[in-house]
This record gives sequence, C-alpha cells and structure tokens, in this order.
Amino acid sequence: MKITALTENICGNSCVEAEHGLSLFIESEKHNILFDTGASGLFAENALALGRDIESVDIAVISHGHYDHGGGIERFLQLNKTAPVYINSRAFSEIYRLSPLGEKYIGIDRTLSGNERIIKLDGSVTIDDELSIFTGVKGRKLWPSGNRKMCIKEDGVLKADDFSHEQDLVVNSGRSVLFAGCSHNGAVNIIEEYIRLYGKAPEVFVGGFHFRRDGDYTEQDVEIMRETARYFCDLPTVFYTCHCTGTEPYEIMKEIMGDKLIYLKCGDTVML
Repeated sequence: MKITALTENICGNSCVEAEHGLSLFIESEKHNILFDTGASGLFAENALALGRDIESVDIAVISHGHYDHGGGIERFLQLNKTAPVYINSRAFSEIYRLSPLGEKYIGIDRTLSGNERIIKLDGSVTIDDELSIFTGVKGRKLWPSGNRKMCIKEDGVLKADDFSHEQDLVVNSGRSVLFAGCSHNGAVNIIEEYIRLYGKAPEVFVGGFHFRRDGDYTEQDVEIMRETARYFCDLPTVFYTCHCTGTEPYEIMKEIMGDKLIYLKCGDTVML
C-alpha cells in the first residue's frame, strides 16, 4: 500500500504547497482511494505535481463535515467523473466553531448534498473485502478539549457537536490500516471501537489527533497528550499523524512514543 499526502499543514516537498487541511491519495491492491479533499482544490494541483492521477481514483471517502476535509469535493467531482464519494449524512449539517468574535461556519458546501455521486451513509458499511467504513464512536476517553468549541445548528439553535458526522476508513491490503481525519471522537476511542469491531488493534493508524489549539495548552491538555501517547505505546500499532495534531503536541508525544510516531507532511509518500 502506498499513501501520499496531497495536502497537509506543513510542506515536506518543494514541488507542492501546504494548506490547513488534509487529503490523502491511497493506492491499495484493488483501489485508488482519495481520503478527504483538503480545504480547496489544492489537492488536485499537488496530485499533478506528485504524479498522482485524480481521474484514476475509484472511490473517495470524506471523514467528516468540516471545510478543511471536504472543501475540495466540488473540484474532485469536476476532475473525476465516475468515483462515488462516501460521506456521513450528517456531514451536511450546519457546523460552526465558537470564537471570541462569534460563531464561524466551518462546514462543507451543503448544496452538494443532492449530487448523484454523493453516497450518504447513516452508519457503518463494508464496501468489499478490502475496504470498510465505521462510525458511531461513543467513548470520550482522553478527549481533545478543543472539541468543546464546535457546534451544530439545528432549527436555528446551536448545540454541542457530538461528531456523529465523523467516519473512519479501514483498508486491509497487506496490512490493516485505520484512517481517521481529525479524530474528533478521540483517537483512543476510535481505536477501541476498531478493536471491538475487528478483535485486535490496527497495524497502522493514519490521521490527526486534534490537539491543535494554536499553542494555548493547559496542563490538563498536555497531560491528555502524554496519557494518549502512553496508551499508544501499549499497542502494536505504528502511528502516522498530521494536520490537526499540531507540531508542539507531536513533539510532546514523540518523546514518549519514539519510532512508533511519525509525522506525515504534505508531499510525503509512505510505503506499507
């Protein structure tokens, strides 16, 4: 399996540009998969520079309903005329982030909801013997505190986001790999749901941990990072993190996890 970061926050290759967002091009034995589309059409420009053919993608998966993961959906639909796009039905909700300046819309383009290529899921699904998608993660162990600033508007009323619009991709192609976009439900809880479903931990985890808060970390936040890292050390899993983890949390966790934690930058390619 080959994984290429088309967009990510930090540039790791001089021939591409970075943005706040995530898009991964996954080449398995049976599929070319686009996991998330970043915040814009930049994923497509970077794909061209990296020699990855967006037209060859036969399935796209959007991890959740935030603009920095689904902002390039329309561009993907323009470039690729056949691949279905799997997304949770609640990902088209009105999603906001609270800030001192008020509420900021951080959702995706809701007009795309009716596109015939969009497959809206209301739960988990097995696509074939290589691919599956699961949702419904309920735990809140070691939950990132930044999630508390995120809300969904229903009937004009803002409510705390329960992240039921988040879904995770499992690819079994030589190795078992779990892909999570931002891990808003908490990476520990996502992995525990994976273990419940599959009976063991994944061999590889790829995704953000959502610890990024612009360096405004409390002691409790730092302890959650450390406890998460210690939990991961007890697993047989190798972790490739990116995007919303943040560089400072990455360094804190790296001190504990060592070679079990690797940062995946924009333009990087990983062979599994």
